[in-house]
Amino acid sequence: MFRVPQGAILSCGGITGGKTMLRIGVLAALLFAPAVAFAEISNGDDDKGRWSTRFDRIPQEVSQKWRCGRIFIDVPRSLTVSEEETWAPEADIVWRGDPPGDRYVQVHDILETAFEGGVGHLKGPRRVDFYVTAREFHSLTDKARYQLTRSGVHNIEFDVVVRDRRSGEQIGPKYTINADLPALNGKQARQADAEGHTQKVRVTNYLTNVVYSWLGYGVDQRRSFNRAGR
Repeated sequence: MFRVPQGAILSCGGITGGKTMLRIGVLAALLFAPAVAFAEISNGDDDKGRWSTRFDRIPQEVSQKWRCGRIFIDVPRSLTVSEEETWAPEADIVWRGDPPGDRYVQVHDILETAFEGGVGHLKGPRRVDFYVTAREFHSLTDKARYQLTRSGVHNIEFDVVVRDRRSGEQIGPKYTINADLPALNGKQARQADAEGHTQKVRVTNYLTNVVYSWLGYGVDQRRSFNRAGR
């Protein structure tokens, strides 16, 4: 028999334990936003790697029968974290979009917000739970973000398992979602910060759209790009 894991549980109507309520109103506009315009990031002759946003997209005729029950977010403590201010630290989690602190919690909160906005609209007859496990969340150090000009990638990957809320039965395979996003840096990053479109806002918004797209809604976010990055 499937056992519900311990840890933080997000209900699609709010978070158990008295945390913040569902922020669908704040994110509603994102759900119908077009795919990120990767062309806005200049791909010059320093491009060295091929990156992508890829996942097996669930047909909308399947996901529209679901109703969001609970969301479980797991950022395993076995993932490595780096606070080194080098060009590209070798670690699973590299994040500077929040003040110094517990990076596991910060990544958890970003994924939490993305799933609140990405799955909260499901209102079908079958209540399901989403189990999300982070695999990699490698963003830019401040050094790379502000000193480079046309390089850098937010390399993000996580697994999702969907289960029937009542029986615990797994629905479909374990889905792996890779959500690589070209990073802003140099002048572009400073301008975005000044306009309030911070690294955290940009990454969170993108992940929200990716989750929404994975469920078969909105613009298909799957694409690839070339860019120097870790």
